[in-house]
Amino acid sequence: MSLNLMKRLEIICAAVIVVGLASIYPLQAFIEHHTGDRRVEEALYLPSGKAVAKLSLGFGGLVSDIYWMRAIQYFGGKSRAGGLDQNSGERFELLYPMLEIATALDPQYIVAYEFGAMFIADYNSPEKAIELIKRGIAHNPNQWRLYQHLGFTYWKMKDYRAAHDAYMAGSRVPGAPPFMKTVAGQMLAEGGSRQTARMVFRQIYEESEDERVREAIVAKLKRLDALDQMDFLMKLTQAYREQTGQYPGSFRPFARILAANKFNLDSSGAPLDPDGFPYKLNSADGTVSLADNSTILRR
Repeated sequence: MSLNLMKRLEIICAAVIVVGLASIYPLQAFIEHHTGDRRVEEALYLPSGKAVAKLSLGFGGLVSDIYWMRAIQYFGGKSRAGGLDQNSGERFELLYPMLEIATALDPQYIVAYEFGAMFIADYNSPEKAIELIKRGIAHNPNQWRLYQHLGFTYWKMKDYRAAHDAYMAGSRVPGAPPFMKTVAGQMLAEGGSRQTARMVFRQIYEESEDERVREAIVAKLKRLDALDQMDFLMKLTQAYREQTGQYPGSFRPFARILAANKFNLDSSGAPLDPDGFPYKLNSADGTVSLADNSTILRR
């Protein structure tokens, strides 16, 4: 190949790259317009992955990354604004369509499927989460973690038979760890127990490579610990009533018991939840609840 011809090819390639990158700018503006974190646009229809693919001019992977980052920014922004609070009413309506587009443009975007399975199920629609993760399995049948997330989502819906089937299917994928079959059996034995919940959460924590998913799992495990602690405390208040005829006005009568059971206590003797907030005691009926300002998950 002559030197002049090589130079011409280099110029042509450079021109193609410049034109391609320039085409990304209007596409980026299009994405920003459709996914801007503004409440008035919550119901705005986002185009399908196929429609966006036509605009991407062969840069599907790059555009997929853009939608993925916008999904993370969208979720993070609403989370910081209190969207994860139990009474916020936030539905994260744009999370599914953005992840649907990201994975349509790049069907092997495993982390996007996993992120969607976790957060769409919790804060938007379990049915949409299942739709997304099933599409991921269809494109990536050898990714056992996707079956894990499918089973996890069915488990959260209390569909223990479907959860069992998903974990069993995943256990047959080459390279799947033995616990997939163990969890499948646990789903039918006692799917709704906290013991099962801890098993499922801990395994997802250990296997996930996404720090956001791992942080969400830690929060869920703290909630389980808080529920166990509140059950224990209410057993104490009930026993106190059986002995004295009334419920206690504070947690002071249980100071030794609580210390022996490794509760953290504040200066008044009130037991603290896993995030360090004192539990509330209702002296009228002996019930124990999270403090109003506690950061423990309430759902």
